Amino acid sequence: MKIYEYTPPKNTKRATGLIMIFAASGAGLFLIPALIPNMPLGWLSQLLGVAALTAMICVISRSIARTFVYALIENGERTVDLTVTELGNGGKKQTTVCRVSLGNITEAHLLYPERAGDAEKIKDISAKAKKEARKTFNYCHDVKVSPICLVLLEECGEPLLIKISPDDHLYSYLRAYSQNKEDQ
Repeated sequence: MKIYEYTPPKNTKRATGLIMIFAASGAGLFLIPALIPNMPLGWLSQLLGVAALTAMICVISRSIARTFVYALIENGERTVDLTVTELGNGGKKQTTVCRVSLGNITEAHLLYPERAGDAEKIKDISAKAKKEARKTFNYCHDVKVSPICLVLLEECGEPLLIKISPDDHLYSYLRAYSQNKEDQ
């Protein structure tokens, strides 16, 4: 039974700008050797052009073509799971990409990257996760997310770091479960 479901709004302004920059620079770099036939290292220019076009495709597939839906689902054992569903192909294709128990959350941090202190805290938590060899999963569809929630947990004996972009209601659930863990 679903307790709560949230789909973060898309802000494609930044992604669209990046796509235009990558497309223009990729096409320009790729075509320079055709316009200047005896250019030394023309292949390098074309290689950089292909890299820019590849980056454009990555931004399109990550920010424009997919959406993530976060849901809190109560399962039969009276525990609550956080599920992340990826919607693709205009919402026609739904794939559950993450399902973790909220009881396994050790820490949940809601941070705003545009704030100086929070930007440092994001770097510190990411460094801590890397040091602890945590697998990191980013379920944010925007290029620059604000706010971002970093959820540290241990699922099936494996330490994980999950990045999502929740609303206040979803974050309050995550925070409540991490605080209950700290109180025990």
